[in-house]
Amino acid sequence: EKLKSHDFLATIQSMLADGDLDQAHADAQMVPREIKRAHITLHKTLGQGAFGEVKKGEIDESSAGGAPGYPCAVKTVKAGNAEGMADLLQEATVMAQVGSHPYIVSMIGVVTSGEPAMLVISLCEHGSLKDVLLKAHDDDVPVEPSEKNRICVEIAEGMAYLHSKRFVHRDLA
Repeated sequence: EKLKSHDFLATIQSMLADGDLDQAHADAQMVPREIKRAHITLHKTLGQGAFGEVKKGEIDESSAGGAPGYPCAVKTVKAGNAEGMADLLQEATVMAQVGSHPYIVSMIGVVTSGEPAMLVISLCEHGSLKDVLLKAHDDDVPVEPSEKNRICVEIAEGMAYLHSKRFVHRDLA
């Protein structure tokens, strides 16, 4: 079954025209992968914002010959929220252009047909680094200097990768 998905090539062209993507580094082949809605199971809500929610989910594409079930995070957009939908589509476009790196949250794919629209990303099982460090502080569990150094090196490697792709990241949570 062929899924009707969003025209991400048009989104890339629009972002290039607006200066949101760098012409020299944009790749029209790097578009989000459309996932069948039936392959996503949503679980508990992890957070919410003005445009939608982030839920813990599971993606299981084994019935279609794909990967067996594994956990993921799913950003959703509230039905009828055009601004939230535009933001989600641009975020998915940027994530596709960036690709994957071990120290950056990676996109798995999108669900753009039907509602709610979904951006499926890798799950940070313990939350953001900021949340993990705050919890360690609140629980009075010191972070060893060697662990702090490892964290700093991994952040720097992730940011260097983004820089190599000509992207500026503004939220290191």
